Amino acid sequence: MASDSRSRSNLFIYLLTNFCIFSVFISAENRIKRGQSVRDGEEIISKEERFVLGFFSPEDSVLRYVGIWYNDVENQTVVWVANRENPISGNGGDLRIGNDGNLIILNGNGDVIWSTNATVASDNSSAVLMDTGDLVLFGSGDPNKALWKSFVHPTDTFLPDMRVYINLSEGERHVFTSWRSASDPSVGKYSLGVDPRGSPQIVIWEGTSRKWRSGNWNGLIFIGVPGMRAIYLYGFKLNNDGDGKWYFTYTPSNSTDLIKFWIRWDGIERQERWNDGLEKWDLIQSHPVDNECDRYNKCGPFGKCDKKKRPVCSCIEGYVPRDLDQWTRGNWSGGCTRRKNMECLSEENRDGFFKAEQVKLPDFVDYVGPEDVKECENKCLENCSCTAYAFVSGINCMIWSREFIDLVQFDEGGSTLFVRLDRSELGGNSKVMKVVIIAVVLGGIFCLCASIWLCRPKMKFGDHLTEKNNEMPKFSPSGEFSSEFSGPGDLSVEGPPGTGTELALFNFSCVAAATNNFSDENKLGQGGFGHVYRGMLPGNQEIAVKRLSRKSSQDRVVGTYGYMAPEYAMEGLFSVKSDVYSFGVLLLEIVSGRRNTSFRKTDHSNIIGYAWDLWDGGRAIELVDPSIINSCNREKVLRCIHVGMLCVQDTASHRPNMPAAVLMLESENANLPMPRQPSFTSMRHSGNADMWNGNHDVVTSNNVTFSVIIGR
Repeated sequence: MASDSRSRSNLFIYLLTNFCIFSVFISAENRIKRGQSVRDGEEIISKEERFVLGFFSPEDSVLRYVGIWYNDVENQTVVWVANRENPISGNGGDLRIGNDGNLIILNGNGDVIWSTNATVASDNSSAVLMDTGDLVLFGSGDPNKALWKSFVHPTDTFLPDMRVYINLSEGERHVFTSWRSASDPSVGKYSLGVDPRGSPQIVIWEGTSRKWRSGNWNGLIFIGVPGMRAIYLYGFKLNNDGDGKWYFTYTPSNSTDLIKFWIRWDGIERQERWNDGLEKWDLIQSHPVDNECDRYNKCGPFGKCDKKKRPVCSCIEGYVPRDLDQWTRGNWSGGCTRRKNMECLSEENRDGFFKAEQVKLPDFVDYVGPEDVKECENKCLENCSCTAYAFVSGINCMIWSREFIDLVQFDEGGSTLFVRLDRSELGGNSKVMKVVIIAVVLGGIFCLCASIWLCRPKMKFGDHLTEKNNEMPKFSPSGEFSSEFSGPGDLSVEGPPGTGTELALFNFSCVAAATNNFSDENKLGQGGFGHVYRGMLPGNQEIAVKRLSRKSSQDRVVGTYGYMAPEYAMEGLFSVKSDVYSFGVLLLEIVSGRRNTSFRKTDHSNIIGYAWDLWDGGRAIELVDPSIINSCNREKVLRCIHVGMLCVQDTASHRPNMPAAVLMLESENANLPMPRQPSFTSMRHSGNADMWNGNHDVVTSNNVTFSVIIGR
C-alpha cells in the first residue's frame, strides 16, 4: 500500500510539474524570459502567428543565423538577421537573456557572438516577438518602455509600422543594408535610406556613391517617381514625434496583406506583396528600373537623360558638352558647360529662364523657402550664382546654385525646372524681340476682331430668333451638341494624361437656349448674386444655371452668411471663385449631414473649423455622417472632404475653379494639392511652415506607388 501511495504521489508531482511547464510555454510562446532559452531547432511565434523567430540557414549555406521570417509564407522569407556578421557553425546555437538583461546569442562553445547591447538593462527583462515583426526587449519596470527594438536596428527589409527617422543635423541615413549575396546575410555594398536636405528623398547608395534617388517629398509623393499618385488614408506618412524628430511610416491599404520593401544584394529596391493563391511574392514596384536614365546622373552635370532619344544624353538648353570628343564617343560622365557665361546686369537687361518641363528635378537643392513663384524667380535673379529654380506644390521655392545633376526627362508627370540663361540665349536681342512680339500680338488682335465681325450674325444670341416664328434654336434630335456648344475642354488637375474626365463647356447662347432664354417659368429660385434657372441639355439631361445679376457687382454684401467667400463678405470682392467657396461649404455639409449653422453653439463657429480640426488631426473620416459611415466608399468620401477643404480656402487664388473641382471629384487618379488652413478657424497654425510641410500625416496607396495627403 505504501508503495502504491508513493507511486501515486510521484505521478501527481510529475503531472503537476509538466502542467506548470506546459502553462509557462503556452503563456510565453511569443516571449523569452530570464532563465529561458531558444535552442537551435526551437522557435518563438508572435501572438497572432504572423512571424517566427529562430535559427535558420540561407539557401545553399550550412551556417546558422538567428532571424525573423513570415510564419505563413511557404518559401522562408527572412526580414531580419541578428548575427549577420558572426554566423554559427553547427547546431549548438542558443538565444537567451544574459546576466546583464540583454538578449544574447551563444555559439556551440558558449561564447557570446551577438548582443542587443542595451545601455539600460534590467534584472528581469524579457524579449517579445510582436505581430509587426518587431523583436522588442522590455525591462522590468514600464512594460511599454522598450530597452531595444529590432525595428531600430533593421537589416535589409522595411516593414509596415517601422519608423525611419530623419534628422537634419545627422544628414544622410543609410538605414537598410543589403545582404552580400543571396546566401550570405553579411553586410553587402548597397544601402537604402533618406537624405533630408531640402526636402526628404529616398536614396540607394553603392558604397558611398548614389545609385538612385526618388526625388524630393512634397507631402504627397516623391516627385522623382513617374506616375506616383496620392490616395488618402494609406501609404507613406511623414510624422512629427513632437521632439523635433521626423519619421516615415507606411500603412498598407489592407492590414492583412503581407507587404515588404527590401534592398536586394544586387542593389535593386523592391516592394512586394505575398500572393496566397499563387504562393509567391508579387512585385509592386522596383527601383532603379531597367532603363539607362534611371541610373543616377547618367549624363553628368547639366546633362539631361531622355530614354526615348538616341543617344539618351543631351545638354540642357544653353549648355554644350564639356569634352566634345568624349561626348561623341558615348562617355557622358563629364557632362556639359555653359555656352555663354551669365552676367549680373541691371533690372532691364536681366537674365531669363528656359522652361524644362516634365523633368526629374536636379539633386542637391541649395535652398527651399516659402516664396511664391514670382518671388522665387526674383530670388534666383538676385543671386548671381543661381543656376535654376523650381516651384513645387508642397515644397514651394527650390533654388540651385551649383551644377545640377541627375536631370531626367519624363514621359508624364515630373516638374518644371526654370534654367537661368543669358537673355541672348533665349532668342536674341531683347528690343528686337519686343518689336516682334508686339507685331504678332497686334496682328493676332486684328485677325480676332475680323473673325468676330465676320461671324457676328452666328454668335449674337438675338440672331438665333427667327423673324418668322420668334422661336429659340432647337437641339438636334440625335442629342449631339450643336455648333453652339464647345467641345470637351482641356481643363485638368494634376495627374497622368488621360486619367481625368472630359468636361464640356457651353457658351452663353447655348445656355440661354437650354433655359428658354432664362424664362420665368424655368426659374428655380434666387440668391444674392442672381437667379437660378432649370435647363435641358441634349439627351434630356437637366441642369441648373445661375445667371449673375448686374446688381451683384455693387461696395453692399448680398448673400447667405456662412456660405459667402471671405473676400466677398469682408471686402465686397466677387469672382468666379466665390461660388466655389459656397460649393465647398455645401460639400462638407453633405458629407457630415449637418448644416453649417448647427455649429454656432459648439466649440467651432462653423463647419469649416470643425472639418479642419479633424483633417489636421488625421481624423477626417470622423466628419462623415454616422448614418452612412458603414456603407460609403471611404476613399471617395475622403476625396469629397479633401476637395471641400480646397474649395473653402481663404484666398480665392488658392481655390480650384469649378471645372477643376468637378474633375477632382470625378477622377480617381488626380493628385490633389494640399489645402491651406483657414486662418479664421484656429490660431494654432504655426508661423513656421515646417520645411517639408509635413507636420501632419500624409498618405497614399494604390498598390503601385505611395504618398500622402496632409493638412497644413
